[in-house]
Amino acid sequence: MPAVNQAFALLVYRYTVPGGLPPANNVWDTFPFNNARFHKIASIKSVKIGFLKPPVGKLGSALSSSVRSLWPRKAEGAVKFLRHCDAQRRKMTGTVVIESFQKDVLKVAPNSKDWEWVCSHFLEAGGGFYDRLKDIMQDSKCDAEEAYRLAREEEMIIAGERFKEGNVPNAGKFDNVWLPARMVVGRALLGDPAGTGRVPLVFLPTIRAICFRPFERAARHIKKNIVKLGPLEKDLSKALADADANPSLKRLRTLTSLYSSVMSLQRAMGIRGDLEESSRWRTKLETLMRDLGRQKTSAGGMSRVKPRHPRAHLVPEADLDAAWKEYRAEIWVWLTVSDSNAYDQDDGAFADGPLAGMNAFPLDAGVQRWSGVSVEEIKRQLLIRNSGLPGSQRNEDGSFVRQPMWHQWASVAEIIDRTFTEEEGIVGRPTLLADVVGMGKTAQGIIALQVLWHLKTLQDSNPDWPETPTSDGIRKWPELLGNRKFYNGLPRIPALVSLIIAPATLVTQWRNDVDTWLDETSCHKLVFGGSEDARKAFFALDSPYQRALKSNHPERTIVFVEAPSVLSEGRLELTEEGNRARAEPATGHPERIDPYLFGQRYSFAILDEGHNYRNTGVNMRSMLTLMTRCEQRIILTATPDLLNLGRLLRAPRFIGIPGESLTTKVERCFKVSAKRWEDEDEQQKLRAFLLSLQTTVLDPGSDSTEASQIIDLTPEQEKNVPSYWSFWAMRQGLFKLREAMSDYIIRRDERSKDDQGKPLLRLLPMIEIMSWVKLDKQTEAALATYTATKEDRSRARMDFTGFFTRVRRILVHPCLATGPPSGIPIQQYVTNVFPTRESYAVNPSAKIDRLLRILSRHLGLKNGAAHPLSWDTLGEEIANNGLFYLALEDPELQSWTLVAHLGV
Repeated sequence: MPAVNQAFALLVYRYTVPGGLPPANNVWDTFPFNNARFHKIASIKSVKIGFLKPPVGKLGSALSSSVRSLWPRKAEGAVKFLRHCDAQRRKMTGTVVIESFQKDVLKVAPNSKDWEWVCSHFLEAGGGFYDRLKDIMQDSKCDAEEAYRLAREEEMIIAGERFKEGNVPNAGKFDNVWLPARMVVGRALLGDPAGTGRVPLVFLPTIRAICFRPFERAARHIKKNIVKLGPLEKDLSKALADADANPSLKRLRTLTSLYSSVMSLQRAMGIRGDLEESSRWRTKLETLMRDLGRQKTSAGGMSRVKPRHPRAHLVPEADLDAAWKEYRAEIWVWLTVSDSNAYDQDDGAFADGPLAGMNAFPLDAGVQRWSGVSVEEIKRQLLIRNSGLPGSQRNEDGSFVRQPMWHQWASVAEIIDRTFTEEEGIVGRPTLLADVVGMGKTAQGIIALQVLWHLKTLQDSNPDWPETPTSDGIRKWPELLGNRKFYNGLPRIPALVSLIIAPATLVTQWRNDVDTWLDETSCHKLVFGGSEDARKAFFALDSPYQRALKSNHPERTIVFVEAPSVLSEGRLELTEEGNRARAEPATGHPERIDPYLFGQRYSFAILDEGHNYRNTGVNMRSMLTLMTRCEQRIILTATPDLLNLGRLLRAPRFIGIPGESLTTKVERCFKVSAKRWEDEDEQQKLRAFLLSLQTTVLDPGSDSTEASQIIDLTPEQEKNVPSYWSFWAMRQGLFKLREAMSDYIIRRDERSKDDQGKPLLRLLPMIEIMSWVKLDKQTEAALATYTATKEDRSRARMDFTGFFTRVRRILVHPCLATGPPSGIPIQQYVTNVFPTRESYAVNPSAKIDRLLRILSRHLGLKNGAAHPLSWDTLGEEIANNGLFYLALEDPELQSWTLVAHLGV
C-alpha cells in the first residue's frame, strides 16, 4: 500500500472498509476512535469526545495556553472536514483505494489543515502517541533499525570479507518487518477486544498506515548515515593500514577517532551490543591492540599481554597505555566500582532535617527491636548452625568467603519474621529495604534468599510437618518464628524459582555478587531478557527454565530479570489495565500471558532500583503485574517514594480497597493544604524552614564556631519563596504516606549504630529534606490555580510528573551567605571579600578547609590508593584504617566519591 499522510492514516478504515463510516450523530464512532486501548495510548477522553477537546492526562497538561485557546475553533474545523469527507464517500460505490481518496478528497477538502493541526497535537506531541508507538515498534522488531539489520545481514552474506557498512544498498523494506510483527503491534495498540488473541485483519491496513510514517522517517535518517559511512570507512581502512604498518601513538589516536565516528553512526542505525562487539572494524582494531600488547579483560579493564606485532617496540609502553585508555573511553561502556553504584546513589535519603520529623522515618525504622541483639543470638533464633547458610561460598581452608555484618543479619531476621504467619491464607508483610548507600542492600537480599532455602530444608526434612516437635533437645523450627509456619499464608515455602529484577546495566553486578556469596553448585542461575523471541524461548518446553522447574529443588533457581525486558513484554502483551488506586495488575489474552513471564508463579522477588517506577504508567503497571505473581517481595532503593512502591510491594495497606482509601485520603490532604497557601502563618513557617536549611549543624547551639551566620533569607531567596509553596502544602499528605509505609520499611542511615554502639558507616550526617508525592490531574490543576504566577510555576521545585522534590543546602562561606549587595555580580563580590589566598587564611571556614583537605588527599596519581578520611557524628576525626575500602592495584583506575556532607 502506498504511503498515506500521517494525519490521514487514522482514516484508512473509515473510508476503505464497507460500513466503516460512523453514524451521522457521532463522527468519532468508528475505528480506531472507538477502541478503548487506543483511547489510552492517544490520550482521548472518550468516543463521544474524540478530538473535540484537548488530550487528557499528562499530554494535555503540557499544552500551552495559546494552543488551548485555539482548540475549539480547530476542533470545529476538524469535524467539518470529517463530515465533508464522509459525504463524499457516501456518494461513491464499490471499493475505495485510499491513495486515490487521499488525492481526490482528503487533501483538497475544506478545513483539512484544521484536521492536520488537531492530529499533530494529539499524535506528535512529546510523550504522546507516536512516542509510545515508537517503543511498541521497537519492542516488536517492526522499526527501521530492525529492517536495516536484516538488510545488513543479507549484504554481509553476499559481500563476505568485502562487507562495509556504507555498501548496504538501502535501509531495509518496511514489509520485511511489518509482516512478521503485525499481530504483535496490533495487540499492543488495540488490545484484544474480540478475546481471540488476534487482531481482526480488517484493522491491519489502518495500523500499517499509522506505523509506516514513523518507520519512513527513521529509515531516511539511516540512509543518510549510510551515505556518511562510505568515506569514513575508506579513511578508517587507510588509518588501520597505516597503524599496522608503522604503529605510533599519533596513528593509534587517529584510528580510534575515526572508528569512534563510525561506531556513533552504527549505533544510531541500531548496531549495538553483540552486533557492535562482533563487527568487522571492532575485530580488526582489537586484534591490532592485542598484537601490540594490550587486551580487554572480561570486566572491561586492561590486560598487558606479550606483544606479537613485529613493530610493537616502536610504541613506548606509556604511549601504548595512553592509546589504550583513549580507545577504551571511546569504545566501551564498562562498569567501574563507582559506576556500579550509579543506580544506587542516595540522592535524596531520609535524614534528620532542620524541622524534626518533616520527612524522616524514625531512626533504624523497622529494625529497632534488633538493637543490641548480637549476630550469634540472631543466628540462634533462626536455627542457623555453625555449618552456615546453604550454598555459602567457602575458601580453600573451609572459611566463608563472605560473612554478613550485624546490620545485615538484623534486617534479614526482620524480613523473615514479616514473611511467616500463624494461619493459612493470612498474608505477611513485604519489605521496602531503603538503607542509605553503603549498607549492602544487595547482600541483604542474597542472605534473605539463603535463609529461605534453609527454612525450606527444615520443612522438607520434617516428615511430621507442620508439626515441629523438639526431640533430644533439637529444635525443628526456628525460635524466632515459633508457631508462625505459613509462608505468606501458604502451608509451605513453595518449590518455585526466585527473581532478581534489576536494570540491565546492573544484572551483571548482581550475578557477580551472587557468585561471590554463593557456591557455583548451590543453585541454577538463569537470565531473562533480550528480544521477544528470546523472551518466549526462555519458557519453551525444554528450556533451562523448564528443566530447573522439574529438578529436585526448583526453589534453588535464581532468574536474573532484565527490567527493560519486563517493560517491553508489558507494552506488547498487557492490553487491559487494572484499577490504579487499588493496584490491580494488568491483564492480556491468556494464550499470550499464561505460558510466559506474567503467567508464572514465583516464590520470592527482589526488585532493585524500585524508585525507577515511581511514575504511574505502563512501566509501573508492567512491574506491578510481575510482582503480583511473586509470593513474597523485597524492593531495594535508597530513594524511596511511598505510594507506588507500596503498590509494587503489594503491601496490604496500599492495595485493594484499603489502597483506594489511602489514595483518596492523601489526595484530600493535598487539596486541603493547597487552600492554606495564602495563610501568612503558613508562609512564615515556610520561610523559617528554608532558613533552617542553611545551617551546617543539626543542632549547633548559639555558641558553636560552625553555626551559620545567616539570619535571614537573601533577596533572591525571598523572591523564590512562592516556588516552594507546593512542596510545603503537601507535607500532611506525605506524613500520611509515611505512616502507612511504617509497617513495611527498613531504613538505616548515617546515624545508625551496630550492636556495639559503633556507627555503621562512620560518615557525617547529611542535611537534606526530600518529599515524595503523586497527584491526580484534578489536584494538580487545583494547585496550579493557587500558584501566584506562571513564572512561579516554572520555577517550582515540585516535580508533578514524578514523586519527589528536593530542598538542599550548599557549602558556602558564612561571609558570603547573605549574598552580594544589589548590583554587584557574585563573582566580583567573592573577589572583593577574598582577593588573595592570604585573605582567606585570615578568615577561614572550617567546613571548606575540611573539603579542601579531602580533595588534596585523593587527587593525583600518587594519591590514588589513599583510604578515606572519617569523622564521627560529633565531628571528631577518627582512625579509618581502610575500613569498607578496597584499593585497586592500578592507581590510575582508582575512582572515589565524596559521600559525606561536611556538616559538623
